[in-house]
Amino acid sequence: LEEELFKAAIISPGKSFQIVENTASKRKTPTSISFQPRERIFEADAVAKKSRSIENTFLYIQKFLGRYANDSSLSSTLEGLYDKYLLTAEEERGTCAFELADFKFRDEESKVVLASEEIAGMQLRHVKMLAERQFKVQVKDVVLTVPPNLNFAGRRALLDAAELAGLNTLALVSENTAAATYFSINRENNASQTILFVNLGAHSLKLSLISYQEVNVTIERKPRFVTSVTVLAEEIDENVGGYLFDVRLAELLADSFDKLPERKGKESLRTIRKAMLRLIRESQRVKEVLSSNKETPVYVENLHDGIDFKTVVQRTTFEEKCQDLFARIPAAIERLLTTAGKTVSEIDGVELLGGGLRVPKVQAILGEALKGKELGAHLNGDEAMAFGAAFIAANLSVSFKVRPVHLVDGLSFPVRIVLKNLEEGLAEGETLSKNSTLFAPKTRFGTRKSLAFHYDRDLTAQFLTRFGVDEEEKVFAEVNLTNITGFRENPAFANATTSPKISIGVRLNNYGLLALEDVEAYIEEERVEAANATNGTEAEGKKKTVKRELKIKITSSGAGPRVMSEAQKKAAIARIKHFDDNEAAIRRTAEAKNQLESSVYQIRDHLSNEDFVSASTEENRTTLEKLAAENDDWLYSDEAFSASAEDFGKRLKQMTKIIDPVLRRVEQIRQRPQVIEEATKTFEDLIKKLRALPEAKPWITEGMIDTVLKVVNDTSEWLNGKIAEQKERPAYEEPLFTAAEVKSRLQSLKYSYNYLKNTPRPKPPKKTKPPPFPANMTFDVDKMDNATKVEWMNKLNMTNETQFAEFMQAMKAYYQANPQNGSNTNSNGEQSTPEQGTNGEQGGESGQSGESQSNDQGNGDNQNTQNNENGQQNEGDQGGEKKPDDDSQRHTEF
Repeated sequence: LEEELFKAAIISPGKSFQIVENTASKRKTPTSISFQPRERIFEADAVAKKSRSIENTFLYIQKFLGRYANDSSLSSTLEGLYDKYLLTAEEERGTCAFELADFKFRDEESKVVLASEEIAGMQLRHVKMLAERQFKVQVKDVVLTVPPNLNFAGRRALLDAAELAGLNTLALVSENTAAATYFSINRENNASQTILFVNLGAHSLKLSLISYQEVNVTIERKPRFVTSVTVLAEEIDENVGGYLFDVRLAELLADSFDKLPERKGKESLRTIRKAMLRLIRESQRVKEVLSSNKETPVYVENLHDGIDFKTVVQRTTFEEKCQDLFARIPAAIERLLTTAGKTVSEIDGVELLGGGLRVPKVQAILGEALKGKELGAHLNGDEAMAFGAAFIAANLSVSFKVRPVHLVDGLSFPVRIVLKNLEEGLAEGETLSKNSTLFAPKTRFGTRKSLAFHYDRDLTAQFLTRFGVDEEEKVFAEVNLTNITGFRENPAFANATTSPKISIGVRLNNYGLLALEDVEAYIEEERVEAANATNGTEAEGKKKTVKRELKIKITSSGAGPRVMSEAQKKAAIARIKHFDDNEAAIRRTAEAKNQLESSVYQIRDHLSNEDFVSASTEENRTTLEKLAAENDDWLYSDEAFSASAEDFGKRLKQMTKIIDPVLRRVEQIRQRPQVIEEATKTFEDLIKKLRALPEAKPWITEGMIDTVLKVVNDTSEWLNGKIAEQKERPAYEEPLFTAAEVKSRLQSLKYSYNYLKNTPRPKPPKKTKPPPFPANMTFDVDKMDNATKVEWMNKLNMTNETQFAEFMQAMKAYYQANPQNGSNTNSNGEQSTPEQGTNGEQGGESGQSGESQSNDQGNGDNQNTQNNENGQQNEGDQGGEKKPDDDSQRHTEF
């Protein structure tokens, strides 16, 4: 949010990193928001409003986060950028807030004042909406990139802004650190390297010296070699940047404009904000042209007082105007190397980021300052930071499994703690003055430090740091620790032997903020344990030292701008929702108005259409003509200007109530010939196919085909009848049938045909083996005793004795014909074991057992009789000749 343009990348489970596009399908989006009467405008449309709506258009809101409204540096910054806002102090905290000029919600008269966190939250919410709309996912977590010198108050304010946008911030990462992390993924080799990242953005120059090494770390209890990205040093200069080049070029053009004869004796154009902002926008285009050309013409129509401005700008003139800005670049590099303790020769590579580096003079200065080192462009400077932030987010989230990176980054300046006593007038030996460095520069985010000391009085702990080379060290937080003085007066600590030991635990978290995690105090006291007496003498007790906790009261007195309270956040979220609801209502109203206007124009076209005239009555047309004329006049009235979506909807409904039935009839008139032709072809095609089915699939019976043919003929007769009736019916009456109805019936016919066509060939009858019978089982029912007969009838689930007798005869024939199944039947109709039937079997095969053959012949006749009764036929039926080896020709169904 700090630069002129931003890019956002998204990662979701199962998908790769992707750039979020804006509403114009661009991958790069202006960081802007403009409050116009009744609604907000984002992206490039908001930038276009800047010169006409200066106070309500915000291009770099992050500069105001976490700062007091009376900060004098803000005023000078705005003046230097020819910007102006209705800046006011937030009532409770005194931080930056903005009154919107000429902005009111519908039917509300009160003025609108927004905190800087709310405006930043709206921009983040807009980015969230873009991502969710494009990728159809819900975005909850985010990693935000920030300039390395963003102070604690600014970081807390940005976290509040993200919360207002409905986002959970996983980490705040320096812009160059994010790009360096992305660079580590695609490094050509795993060798140790030191890379200088140069990022010249719109409002600042950011330098980072990054060390890459392969280190052995433990991940999920397993040692692995991963790339370590260590930020050795960072440097930032907010007095040089691409937008500042634009301002210098605009001032050059303004001076040229002031020299025109018609401007003699008039105030300088530099004092006219609107004209200067127009020139700044034009300077952006001119600067890009000069990057590849030595000169370019400039033309601004009606720049001021009706004067069209024309001139030619030389690249050398532009470079001379920015000479002091260019000189800051090598100075910043020198400071960076000094901080890191490195020289130019120890830099293995240089990577360029940011649009400001496209200026040829900047590249020449960098080449000279870095002693001719190649200026690498291996990264897409506009997208590397976004992809790097997404990669860090994936590493921090438990929902993704990506290549791990060991990132070592921290604050650029040390964080110190100063301990002082709260009481005044203490003697020299009773005072406390302790000064200690908690975190050295670039101590890794997430590190915890503890400070332990002895002191017996109430005290205050001050935390100090600075965020710039030229900035003084300041107290950013102050904590009072009380309930310590007079602890000896408490009977519970009467035996205390020392003063309380106080421990203060502090963590530098992933947001780059200092978190006071715990403050504890313990007092040591001496206790004497009773000892047992021996030989009538008293024994001395054993001394023991124990620790007892002393409850300390912690009060944060604060230093610097405060964060939003929960009540303020709740109110801000409600205001943002009010904006959302108001704009949704405006969109609904605009859509309803457009629909009404469109309907009015369409009615005029319909009334001259022959089909529409034939499908409507004279009364319909007269009413529609009247309503169209009334609504056309109303749309340009004052009443329509303030009308709601419901008002437009009611008028539209009056017309659609009449016009929709007519349009449906017109549609049927147009579709009817086509659907009738389609139906006729379908009937003929289905009849032809149905009659050809028996030849292709003989198992489909004539009865099955006749059933489908009847449905086809019935449908054809129904349609012919409807067509005849429809010809006698006026076109302005509802049709007797619709095209959709005919198509539905045709679809049903096609389904019936396909279902019949796909009828499978029936499977052959399954061969059934007879049940096993015990040895010496007789198949002659007359020779069975009654108990055996009843037993087997129950087993076979038979109740008819005749059926049972026929079945047993069939079994007798089966076993005689199939001796290989393991049983034979003798001449008495009894079943014998294989051993018992061996001789008979051999005799039957050699022709020596005439009795056995005779029985076989007789049984064969019985079997044929049984098969004939069941509609079966085999070779035995034709000549009485049997082939016992061909079992497939001699099966019995049960």
